[in-house]
Amino acid sequence: MIGRMTTRAFCLAGILAIGGFALLPATGRAAVVITNLSQPNLNDLSTGPQVGAAILIGSTPINLDSIQINQSGTGARAAQTFAVYSRNGDGTVGSSLFSDFSLSFDSPSGIDTATANSPFQFAANTGYWLMLISPDSGNVNWNFTQSPTYTASFGVSMPTVDTSTVFHSNTSQYQYFNLADGPQFVQVNGTAAAPEPASTCALAIVAAAVLARRRTPYRQAA
Repeated sequence: MIGRMTTRAFCLAGILAIGGFALLPATGRAAVVITNLSQPNLNDLSTGPQVGAAILIGSTPINLDSIQINQSGTGARAAQTFAVYSRNGDGTVGSSLFSDFSLSFDSPSGIDTATANSPFQFAANTGYWLMLISPDSGNVNWNFTQSPTYTASFGVSMPTVDTSTVFHSNTSQYQYFNLADGPQFVQVNGTAAAPEPASTCALAIVAAAVLARRRTPYRQAA
């Protein structure tokens, strides 16, 4: 009886392990979280001391790897920096959350890549602004496309309202644009984060329940 119960326990553990891994997001694999870089480029520019693009994270947290933007035609401004800002409940730009990026510009493609130098995680079910900033109030340039089409994974999306923004020095205010107006060219690269502890706990509860049902006395056939 003990041997049979042990075998069943090991089998169950294996099944749960396989099932658990099947339920996990694709952790540890770099992926394109969201992109519209392949959309038509008419060299339309947003210019201002700050230019931003908004994203919405789905139910899976995302570990940030890098963010790529299109600056073809003008190139990158030497003093520009990049940062992740919070997105307020009304869609407006909030406060700076992360700015530890290294920027590298590729002249042939016009793509500027902001690579995260330290860990940052986009929280589940949360909105963010991806901001290109000039620290000396000069203008930065960030191309946008007139196409609202993009591709995404892990439930990440672009909001349909307040999708991009430009800060105007003369009014000291942000001007917001919707997805239908044409979003900034942007690609976010990252990995899906590990599941919450609650998910692991749920698997353990299922395992305990199944084992309890299995623990019936062994009866030898007459």
